[in-house]
Amino acid sequence: MYKLTGRLTKDATVNTTPSGKTVVNFSLAENIRVGKGENAKNVTNYYDCSYWKSDKVAKILTTGKLVELQGFFKAKAYIDKEGKAVPVNGFNTLYVNVLASPKSGLVNTRSNNAAPAMEAQELADDLPF
Repeated sequence: MYKLTGRLTKDATVNTTPSGKTVVNFSLAENIRVGKGENAKNVTNYYDCSYWKSDKVAKILTTGKLVELQGFFKAKAYIDKEGKAVPVNGFNTLYVNVLASPKSGLVNTRSNNAAPAMEAQELADDLPF
């Protein structure tokens, strides 16, 4: 199993397959640093992600949220206007962990379905020290 951490580039959508199964689709941008020292540069990788366990999670997968995903990479491609196959980074998501929201400061909500997120102050009030 692999982990990806990044921000959602748009709100998740719920789709239904011809066989009647629902799938949540969303895209993730992962920023990584490549190289060392002065030669280092930032690179952004984009992933088309799918989540098959529950469509309820789509409610919390909104643009700009920082998430950690666990799952498996998958090979995808589409045919462009010129008839050439274009590779796409795909990720079959098994677990979603919302790390932060750009608007409300949500933190660390692990979800196999759409569990409500906790605000940072709620977490701080619950600490034993």
